[in-house]
Amino acid sequence: GILFLVVGGIALRIGTPYMYKMGGLIKRMPFSFFAVLIAIITLSGVPPLVGYAAKWLTYNLLIENGFYYQGVVIMISGIIAFLYLFRLIHTIFLGQLKDNLRKVGEINIWLLIPVYTLLVVIMYLSMRPATLLNPIGSMLSAYFSKGALNWSGSMATTSFGYFDGAMIMYVIGGVFVAVFLFFVAVSFRKRIQQVKQFNIFYSGEAPSRPELVHFSYNFFAHYQKALGFLAMPLVTRFWDAASEVLHAVSDFFRRIYNGNGQSYAMHVVLYVVVIFIFTIGG
Repeated sequence: GILFLVVGGIALRIGTPYMYKMGGLIKRMPFSFFAVLIAIITLSGVPPLVGYAAKWLTYNLLIENGFYYQGVVIMISGIIAFLYLFRLIHTIFLGQLKDNLRKVGEINIWLLIPVYTLLVVIMYLSMRPATLLNPIGSMLSAYFSKGALNWSGSMATTSFGYFDGAMIMYVIGGVFVAVFLFFVAVSFRKRIQQVKQFNIFYSGEAPSRPELVHFSYNFFAHYQKALGFLAMPLVTRFWDAASEVLHAVSDFFRRIYNGNGQSYAMHVVLYVVVIFIFTIGG
């Protein structure tokens, strides 16, 4: 819900749904950037937010039933989910700011209000996941065999370990603040100079193709090159190969029937000569 509201608000504010026409909006729309970042972390099931609590419970269930392969698949899918969702931030908020977007403001306040209401809910459930998961578990236990999941405050305990949402939030939040303060101290000490925006125009003319104006164009090309064969269905590969063969055959005949009158005259002469030879031979 957060992503749909924010992305829709950005498209309405800028007047285009094309991401390659965006970029560099992190300073123009900081509240939207923060909301998208939190939503992506939650959807991906990355600690410390509540999405990881659901994934942790799923891991326990799979291991308890011996579904180790499915557990590995879910773990890898979480990493992939973060990668394809990260493109949203990478394309819209990072990179150079377009000239026509220098005066653009934050998205509509009537979209930010429900967005940040949902963010408050996410933060609360991340600190106290039992608020939502414990009643749901109690309701489901009436229909399914009760598992060895016990809640004590913000801590969930199973036979494989425990999960404490509040503690994870404190630990990861503390690590984030420490790293942030470290980089701030280093930047002040070394007086890091910000790199100004550079001109990407060619001979005074703006590039016409998207790949020339946005650094995140074709963002997944290297992933596709390395692992694309794993995701592409066999039938797709078959038809791609058949299409390449058909194009090769068509190119061969196109060199013969190229629309040139002299070539066609030569074809007629060769046809007559071949017929004459076969007639004489017969």
